[in-house]
Amino acid sequence: MWKRFFIIWISVLPFVVWPWMFEGAKILWFLAGGFFLTIFWLVELRTKLPKVITKTDFWYFSWLFVLLISSIFGLHPLDSIIGGSYRHQGVLFFFTLWLVGKTIAILSSKDKKLLIKGIGAGVIIESLVVIFQWPLDTLFSFPMTVNGRPLGTFGEPNAVAGFLTVGASFLPKFIPLLLVLAAILTTQSRTGMLSFFIVALGFLVINRKKMINWLTKEKILVAIFLSAVLVVSGFVVKSAFMRRPASVFEGRGMYWKLGWKAVSERPLLGYGAESGEVVYNMAYAVANLPLYELIVDRSHNLFLDVAMWSGFVGLVLFLGWIFTASNNLVKQGKWINIIGGLAWLVFSMFQPLGVVHWTLLFLILNF
Repeated sequence: MWKRFFIIWISVLPFVVWPWMFEGAKILWFLAGGFFLTIFWLVELRTKLPKVITKTDFWYFSWLFVLLISSIFGLHPLDSIIGGSYRHQGVLFFFTLWLVGKTIAILSSKDKKLLIKGIGAGVIIESLVVIFQWPLDTLFSFPMTVNGRPLGTFGEPNAVAGFLTVGASFLPKFIPLLLVLAAILTTQSRTGMLSFFIVALGFLVINRKKMINWLTKEKILVAIFLSAVLVVSGFVVKSAFMRRPASVFEGRGMYWKLGWKAVSERPLLGYGAESGEVVYNMAYAVANLPLYELIVDRSHNLFLDVAMWSGFVGLVLFLGWIFTASNNLVKQGKWINIIGGLAWLVFSMFQPLGVVHWTLLFLILNF
């Protein structure tokens, strides 16, 4: 019974919203479930925990320990530990993620498949939501888009595109992937398109024999289809790349420049978890740069964020965890997981990560 509750809890996470409250509603749902999950591990599963501890966990817990120390001696210890700012990704959040990963690891093969089906169904539903939001905005000024870009159930076009592109790795079928591509194109997310290219390329490699056979039999149909996809994608990509920040002070280049400068001033242990907003506010003030109608709480680069939170010591440990976890997937020949992980990593290099994106990573690493 508990397995069904766990699967439902994870599967509905992308759709947890409150009136104009997106990430906040999701994180509350996640942490509330994480509280009961912690109790469940303590009471029912304590004998199973030692059996699922791996060398990869050594790297993760070493990073988590450094993050805790950094947070205690950081800018705002309480917020860093329990989670503050907009995303509430404190030490407690990352511990809960680890519990989620361990719970997935002990699921039976049947239950894992059910969880994957739940995530896959969520990706399809979210794609339909995004696609229908676009004409609603065009025809009726529907308030679920920004500049004609659908928000889905995430409240931000790039965030929903990130969920769709990584979640697409759980849908290694041609028609569902086309639906996801259509949804990502409507968001006009450049990062989403780039990440989806990884998934699509992986799909072609895995199914290369079928694709070659189809290409041989249906040359004209394939040519027409590919031409249509390229034309539509090219038009959308051109439109997306024309969208630039309203100010040169509010772009990734500036975030990265100021972020690395801040890290260089506190390189060993960083500023603690969820310190990005405070660090960037100080950095912009010191640089005497304007910051218009924008809260910057992430650098739009995962590794820079990790360095800011836990210093270069933490970054090395975090990279060690990523490497060992990825190496395990390669050894097991889990190529679909690897494709999803690569898409996730590409997305994380240019966009902030929400609770759904992090949860997808731990699903990829543990099923």
